[in-house]
Amino acid sequence: TPSQLNETKDDLFANYSLGNHIDMSGWDWYATGDWSNYFEGSFDGNNYTISNLYIPVINQGGDYTYGLFGSVTGVEIKNFRIDGLLMETLEDTSDCCYGSVIGGAEGIVTLSNIIVENALINFTHQDSGDTGGIVGGFWVDEGSSMTDVHFSGDIHGVTPNSARIMGGLVGEGSITNLTRVSSKGELH
Repeated sequence: TPSQLNETKDDLFANYSLGNHIDMSGWDWYATGDWSNYFEGSFDGNNYTISNLYIPVINQGGDYTYGLFGSVTGVEIKNFRIDGLLMETLEDTSDCCYGSVIGGAEGIVTLSNIIVENALINFTHQDSGDTGGIVGGFWVDEGSSMTDVHFSGDIHGVTPNSARIMGGLVGEGSITNLTRVSSKGELH
């Protein structure tokens, strides 16, 4: 259930797994983990689908990250689909990083067997964060990987004054171990 998924915020070092599909209709999702409190556990979706994920972007004061997971380090996240995602700004913000799965990542991070489809990341207000279809900021160590990860949707940045760095899979960062990854949609 959505409330059980929300429990990932209770223990940022635990290993979580889905036991069923989850429809997030009617829920505003705020990420698990931030730059002050990284998610350092693991997440196995067991090939289930999280549908209708809505992530409102509001001004959190500078270092907040947005996604299913906000800020992570040393994690393995795998085996799920997000079908139907809307992330949108509701006000001007100076927050950091935006991605459907992870806002910001550091350390050794492994992502595998993840599909995000029918997604819209839509910025209509000023901000300066890094934005990617899967991960916003991916400043990871050697040994990190992304395998069988696919994004299908649109990313709309905003305005001439925005300092946004955008990418179909990753907004900004360094990862060289990519296998069977793709991004399809509009980026502007």
